[in-house]
Amino acid sequence: MMNSKKAVASIMAALSLVTVPFAALDSSIPVVTPVTASAASNEPTMWIKDKNNNRLKIAISEYGYAKVVGGRIYGEILSVPDSVTYLGKQYKITHIADYAFQNDSNLLGVDLRASSSLSYIGYNAFEGSGVETVYLGNAQELVQNDAFRNCTSLWKVDLSSSNLRWIYNGVFSGCTSLTNLQLPNILTGIGACAFQNTGISSIIIPQTVTGIQYRAFFGCNNLSRVEFEGSPSNQYELRLYSESFTNCPSLTSVVFNRSKFNADIDVFTTQNRVYDASKGRYVPEYTINPNVSMTGYGINGSSNAGINSYVDSVCKKLLRKWNISYNRNAPERDKMQTIKDLAQHIDEYMERNPINEDGNAATVLSLLNSACGGFARTFYRCALLMGMNENEVLIGGDGHCHAWNYIKNHGEWFVVDCGWDCFIGNNATEHVVTFDQYETFLKNTRAFQQSLADSMVYNPTDFHTIAEWIVCNYTTSGASDESQYNNVDIRDKVLTYLSRNNLGPIA
Repeated sequence: MMNSKKAVASIMAALSLVTVPFAALDSSIPVVTPVTASAASNEPTMWIKDKNNNRLKIAISEYGYAKVVGGRIYGEILSVPDSVTYLGKQYKITHIADYAFQNDSNLLGVDLRASSSLSYIGYNAFEGSGVETVYLGNAQELVQNDAFRNCTSLWKVDLSSSNLRWIYNGVFSGCTSLTNLQLPNILTGIGACAFQNTGISSIIIPQTVTGIQYRAFFGCNNLSRVEFEGSPSNQYELRLYSESFTNCPSLTSVVFNRSKFNADIDVFTTQNRVYDASKGRYVPEYTINPNVSMTGYGINGSSNAGINSYVDSVCKKLLRKWNISYNRNAPERDKMQTIKDLAQHIDEYMERNPINEDGNAATVLSLLNSACGGFARTFYRCALLMGMNENEVLIGGDGHCHAWNYIKNHGEWFVVDCGWDCFIGNNATEHVVTFDQYETFLKNTRAFQQSLADSMVYNPTDFHTIAEWIVCNYTTSGASDESQYNNVDIRDKVLTYLSRNNLGPIA
């Protein structure tokens, strides 16, 4: 019996002399072309026409399917027939091969909605081509890495009818003209750099997506709004990986309508640092618009669970990074040291730069910039997550000029200010002090006195004494300082609050 490999080789050689008719997608186009053997792969290849008069080079795989390995574009828009007939046997065209139309400047569009057999588009298949529009249908299930990378004329991609569950790495990276994007409602993941440096201005992440990988939307200069679509059943947690939305200078709105998030600490602002000579310090290499607004409304405005889940996931990772944990059974001295360590880390982690939403923990943690309100809310969330009781840590302030925290240790209440260095005793920097020490510090701090004088125009009552300090009862991460302090229903004087709730004396 002839060796099987020799038999295949004999058949391949014979194919170069055979003329085979192929059924085109448009039956009005007669196609009878010679078949040749591919020297590189030993797969038989032939030429057919699609309905737009493009000539497609087809290879018959040894695994029993046909694939498009290249072509000559005459009709501008690429379509692919469902099958070809070869030696009396029909082969479904299921693949567009790797690099098949790479750098083809004649190709202006890809429309595969009528291709019921084509399920796979290979690596770099259309990279750098002149394609302007892409339409995929329900037969398409997998588009490999970098398939449309650097198609700088591509402006519209409609995947809504496709069966793509994952957009692989770099698929549309560098498509700088891409502004019109429609995603499938069964999508579960977006790969690394998938839409990096594209021109999209807004994106709604479907509720089915469970992962957005590294730098998926990095460098999208026009991206102004991102909405994480809510899920009625709340069963899908969304994993946000490092730098997935960094270097987006136009991003002014992020809406966390999903209920569950697992976010890295550097989703919006990179942890890499570069030296800024104008500021005389190291700053994040990539960030987003400092005027960004981060909100979360849930389904039909019913819940802010999403934005709180995002904040908590970031804070949990920060606590692990800083190796901070709170042992409720530890000696009071050790617990106080843990609290001091937490305040010090938060102070070092964020720049003291006021931003539009400096009272929003989600925003300040994303931008690494904060004023007092953001420091106070970040400390509050971290303190609870590391194990402190809700009756052991509060958010408060002087009512109109400055915000800080109160913490309870050894039965007494102390002041914690992550955003201000209190010089107590021998000029030692402290973030945790007694009430008397803090009042003295405030009264002798020129910057605070100036800000107090400025605010007295609008708030004539002197709130900087202990008797007038307040507790903010409403501690949601997305609340602004202004709404906290100007609404009498959500604030209370600290001494009254501690007494009414039987929480113990001040230190």
